[in-house]
Amino acid sequence: MAYTGTGTEDNPYCVNTLTDFLDCIKKTDAYVKVIADIDAASDPSYTGELTNCLEIACKHIYADEQKSIKGITVYAANFINVTTRENIQIENLSFVDCEHKRTSFNQTIYASYGTKTFVNCKFSMKTVGYYGFFSSDCIKFTNCAGNLTYVAATTAYPFSSSTFENCNFTLYDLQLIKTNQPLIATAAAKSGFILVNPKISNIGSGSFSLYKATNEHCYVVLIDPEVDADVTVELTQLGSASNTSLIAIQNKPENLTVSSRLVEVTPDQLKSKEYLASIGFFP
Repeated sequence: MAYTGTGTEDNPYCVNTLTDFLDCIKKTDAYVKVIADIDAASDPSYTGELTNCLEIACKHIYADEQKSIKGITVYAANFINVTTRENIQIENLSFVDCEHKRTSFNQTIYASYGTKTFVNCKFSMKTVGYYGFFSSDCIKFTNCAGNLTYVAATTAYPFSSSTFENCNFTLYDLQLIKTNQPLIATAAAKSGFILVNPKISNIGSGSFSLYKATNEHCYVVLIDPEVDADVTVELTQLGSASNTSLIAIQNKPENLTVSSRLVEVTPDQLKSKEYLASIGFFP
């Protein structure tokens, strides 16, 4: 079915195929409503990967209830590019079983000016190449979640200057290096980040900072971290110490230490509502 609607707020473009989705999100200032789950494998125009990023120029992409965009592989600089208009909102979409194959130092989601807001969005993706997942100073995530696997990701800061509220992300096989930027987020509230098999290398410049002091009631969990055998790495927090930034490490290497700027807890303590309440932490 070809898409319907005129693209206005009262009469949005209604799409249910990948072809129409990719077409309508490029329409400047339009409103786009996804009315059915979209599977790339069922679209005859999809040949196995896209050589162009998902270029979003419309004003609002949304669904009345959660809808999935499934099985897209993008072989381009960015997976999603949201740079052509000042403010864009993406709501109630799940990017499922997707893959971003990078060709150079580029971000999976790239934004520049204005505010790009993701609300109730989920990301189940494989990221191949450089950088982490989000790297921008104007992306806000609210009530979002992700399950992200990295392949040969050679730069740290997966989230850079993005902001988070009520979000949870699990990151697999991310390589962390020293950087002057926080490795997780510039600003986050009531959010959690679980790093499975992170690889920590004492190269680069700056400090091994997980957080900035502006984060509130957040936690990081490191599961089976790998640290270069010939170095000792200290994880810390940029800014003043805070008792609202927690870190739990499962199978902690001897050469991995945690600064007093972070509150180190055990994985079991992190699961205990009673313990978290006792230190004023409510995830």
